[in-house]
Amino acid sequence: MTRKSAAKPTRALLGRPADPEKCWRREIWTREQAQRVWPTWSQFLIYPKKMRTSANVHTFVGAMAQFNAAAYECLRWARWAEEDEVYVRCPDCNERVWSHGARRGKYRWRCVTKKMYEAHQKAKNYQVGAHSRNGCGGKFYDTKGTPFDTMQAPLGLVFFALYFPAEYIDQSLRVNKLHAQADELSTVLTTLKEPQHAELAVSLRHLAKVFCGTLFLEYQPIMVSEAGRILLQTNIAADDAARAARRAKIQGWKKVISTEYEAIRADVDRLERMDKAQAQRPAASARERTGRYRGLMGTMRRIASAAWFDSDPPSRGR
Repeated sequence: MTRKSAAKPTRALLGRPADPEKCWRREIWTREQAQRVWPTWSQFLIYPKKMRTSANVHTFVGAMAQFNAAAYECLRWARWAEEDEVYVRCPDCNERVWSHGARRGKYRWRCVTKKMYEAHQKAKNYQVGAHSRNGCGGKFYDTKGTPFDTMQAPLGLVFFALYFPAEYIDQSLRVNKLHAQADELSTVLTTLKEPQHAELAVSLRHLAKVFCGTLFLEYQPIMVSEAGRILLQTNIAADDAARAARRAKIQGWKKVISTEYEAIRADVDRLERMDKAQAQRPAASARERTGRYRGLMGTMRRIASAAWFDSDPPSRGR
């Protein structure tokens, strides 16, 4: 069951990393992006029907401990990735713990309380300004709350078992004489099917395409079909274009919001002056106040609407 029992293949067995354009490399892959972009194994690899007896798959399975850091990065993406950041959240209080994107293996996080954060800042002679740290003070690993929290086998095996039919990976483990890991993986996959893990299972399945697809592209590119490579590149280009267009829209709306904010401040100032003048012109002031207030609320509703950013910004602010 220990990682020492895994065979450590040579560089010749794994192959040399491919050095094409590597358009698949990103700082963050979210669940939604992985779902849109990455092909399934049957779309991506050569001769998928022969994968059951493929020595390359057996080699990867036996070497999975070597890719531990990449596996945990994919786990963090599956659990906590947002549009441009990975916000690790405490499983007990759901507070954000840290913004994290670097590759590393299993990590123990600390959910920092307000008091702990301020004491740390003072100890470093940093200025303690406004902050949002208000955690519970607990410690947890990346795997807390998952079916593989206590798993001894490499985490990458879970991704491989979710990418390929699970029986292929079970057979590969037993070919490598890793029977204890095969039994442990079977238990994890069974637990992952339980209703409380349904959301995590979907995320892991999408990120499994990123983890496994990247390994094949970088260490066994000969197994990637030309059609699979073209499909991936096409999907990435389309996704990049869509993301760039959305960022351009958001930038345009930010300029609009700045203009709208100035107009809102002006409306608020006018309403305050009308309050003071109401005694002299009650009827006219009431009508004007109602019109100004309705316009102000309409602008506020537009700014607060999440769907607002999906439309094109106007050329002028108001």
